[in-house]
Amino acid sequence: IRTAMGVMGDVTLSASSQIFGGFTIPNVDKTLAPYYKMSIDLYENEYRELNIDEKLVIVKARQKAYNDLKQELQGFEAKVNTTNSARGAFAFITYSFGDVDNEYEADLSRAILEVRMEGHGKSQHKKKLIFPKLVFIHDKEKHSEGKEFEYLFNLAIKCSSENMYPKVI
Repeated sequence: IRTAMGVMGDVTLSASSQIFGGFTIPNVDKTLAPYYKMSIDLYENEYRELNIDEKLVIVKARQKAYNDLKQELQGFEAKVNTTNSARGAFAFITYSFGDVDNEYEADLSRAILEVRMEGHGKSQHKKKLIFPKLVFIHDKEKHSEGKEFEYLFNLAIKCSSENMYPKVI
């Protein structure tokens, strides 16, 4: 996930600096989910070599990969909000996400929302960033009350009430 996020950041900033207008990364959760799963698999293999309980292997690997994911998302946000384009403005970048089909995509969507709500900077002076603009894709078959990913929609609403984004479509 670290490599994938680094490449995505470089390509995004390069492309957005050469155009006038916005740059959208559609379904960022679906795009990055295979790389996130690769990170989990890598960490599972590392923890298995320690001969610990399999349930603990899975929990620890998932936690480590999720922490990596959040750190990379935070780095991407910082990069986007501090790097000027060739025309002297910050890149107007949008993520769409939320139309998840599995737990890996759901973790990505959750991490995007948590990173935005946490803000950036020292703990006493955290700042909420503007970019990337967040667009949560709501699907009543997935996010309605009692559905598997209802918690993501609730988190998106909480994030929107605190940060102006995500917009929900």
